[in-house]
Amino acid sequence: MAKHLGVTSLDPADASNTPPLSHRGLQEGDVEELVACINAALQELWDGAPTAVRFSRVGIALRAPVPVSLTLSHESNAISAFPQYASWMDGCTVRIEGEAHDNELVDGTTLLRPHLGPPGTVAATVYGDCASPGPEVIAVLDPLATCGSSHNPALLRRATTRVEFEAARERARNALGSPEVCFVETRFFPSQSRLGIRLRVHPMPEESMLLTYGARLNAPSVTATDLGTDTDPGITFPIPGGWEESVLLPLAVQRLSLHPDFAPQNATAKAELSRQTEAARRIMRGAIPERSETRLHPAFR
Repeated sequence: MAKHLGVTSLDPADASNTPPLSHRGLQEGDVEELVACINAALQELWDGAPTAVRFSRVGIALRAPVPVSLTLSHESNAISAFPQYASWMDGCTVRIEGEAHDNELVDGTTLLRPHLGPPGTVAATVYGDCASPGPEVIAVLDPLATCGSSHNPALLRRATTRVEFEAARERARNALGSPEVCFVETRFFPSQSRLGIRLRVHPMPEESMLLTYGARLNAPSVTATDLGTDTDPGITFPIPGGWEESVLLPLAVQRLSLHPDFAPQNATAKAELSRQTEAARRIMRGAIPERSETRLHPAFR
């Protein structure tokens, strides 16, 4: 890709980028432009890629209840001390001694609702009724199922709204056991500065369990570090073999062609670039067995 901008090395110290130059050479912003074009091409490729590439079955743990101690202030949702905190607790239900209603852990420093009891250190129990898939998961798909040492594998009924899920929890507020209902929601994670997914289950597990689900995976992405400079960093793409040159490269070069220094600009080269890009998209369409072509039959009067 870089050669179309007159760049033969991404190393600023390389002789090809050291003045005086007979060509353009590497300039500020070039690497970022290459990264942007590759990532945009990956996103287009991912949108039309076969299910086998962008779908996976994922397993995640639902933890057993854990006794903890929290240092809280009256009518505040801040947690000033939480020595037993672990990241898996984010989003989980917490029952605080002396409070009539369950609360929820936003993270290790924040409760969802203010503490209404007296200030100080209080005993509590964290229940593993919530799991947070990683940033690579952009959608959770059926079926969702649980299994544990004391329970047979069971498919979960999926609540379509938070109201429906909360109604199920209200009907059996203090229930512990094998989960029967689940709810998938998207939340903003302040500590990670990103949108993410949380899986909630009910009843709350009384022991460690496994939750499996279908996951639609986010498009892979590259950074400037992944491109390397004087050595090959060995980064590979999780896409079908051979598509790096036949699909990914033409799609990325098509985007790079909008750069004012892109060369060549003659009509023959532009036509070939368009041909390669359309060929890449045909390969994508032809590799999706679950998507059939449709044909329009015009009606003549």
